[in-house]
Amino acid sequence: MIQVFISYSRKNKDIAEQIENRLNNSYRDKFKLFRDEHHIRAGSDWEKTLEEEVKKCDVMLVIVTSEAKASEWVSKEIEEAKKRNKHVIPIQVNNTLLPKQLGHLQAIQLRYVLPNQENFADVILRITAAIEHKLSEKRNRIYLFILSFIVLILASIATYLIANQPQPPVTITIEPSRPPTTEQTETPSGNLIINGDFELGNITGQTIPEWVPDGAPNISISEEPHQGTYAVCTTQTDTNANWNGLHQVVEVTPNTTYEVSAWVKPENASEAQIKVSWLTSSNINHEINTVFVDTIPQTVTSNWQPFSSILSSAILQAPPNATHARIQILHGVLNGQGMDESTLCIDDVYFGMVE
Repeated sequence: MIQVFISYSRKNKDIAEQIENRLNNSYRDKFKLFRDEHHIRAGSDWEKTLEEEVKKCDVMLVIVTSEAKASEWVSKEIEEAKKRNKHVIPIQVNNTLLPKQLGHLQAIQLRYVLPNQENFADVILRITAAIEHKLSEKRNRIYLFILSFIVLILASIATYLIANQPQPPVTITIEPSRPPTTEQTETPSGNLIINGDFELGNITGQTIPEWVPDGAPNISISEEPHQGTYAVCTTQTDTNANWNGLHQVVEVTPNTTYEVSAWVKPENASEAQIKVSWLTSSNINHEINTVFVDTIPQTVTSNWQPFSSILSSAILQAPPNATHARIQILHGVLNGQGMDESTLCIDDVYFGMVE
């Protein structure tokens, strides 16, 4: 039974209850959950009990909200888990910036407005997968340690037998069998883009979870993603239209340097661009200025190509009055090039602070 400790602010009790109830309902036989409200008895030493439960747990789920970031006890629980080398999984609510204690960890995104209305089902699946993957790695390490120990003993026995027999020595070679490993690709730590790898699926018509179309492109699923299961292709068929593509608005910190990257595959010799616009609010009309980060010209062949502010030496420092940024990936039909349409496939979009 996997011991799971839920760390949260009491002001976010409704979110913690949703996660606890859904895990209990679906995975009661796998997970033993601890949440302070249900598991600390009256008259118990509250601080000592929390410390003991962190010590016993295998995994800590941290519900990251602005209230949790301001909570002294949530901070203490995280520090105690880190001190004891516990596996910590941040659940980033409504794109709240992670505290420095968790900035190096990959977070699970949760869009939350009202109870029972948001993506809890997907979040529960991601939590379960993350816990089971981490514990599988732990079991593999234990297995390899035991196997190596057995090999060492067998090698010692073989050496003793060879040294004490009159016959010519016999060479014994024992190779440990290693359990199969599964390659996994994760979104880089600290990515502010939600669904940047498009692995949430549900791509229908003009709808892509967390993304907003620019212009009126036809949207489809790529048959050959850069990596993973999904990538998105946007097709522009109107040669007289402006640039088409996708964008997402994220929260930023003023006077902070960011980097952006993506993988794209232009087709029909179309030109592709990536740009970042600094905003004074989440409204895209409140624009301060725009940085054209990178361009792939029409001469590049139709293969997956990297977009990157690092490669193009673009400087992305949020202005003093910036609170949000809009990240756009665009393309257009080049008039006079003998084309009827333009298609751009997009995958693995990243936007985060430079550490």
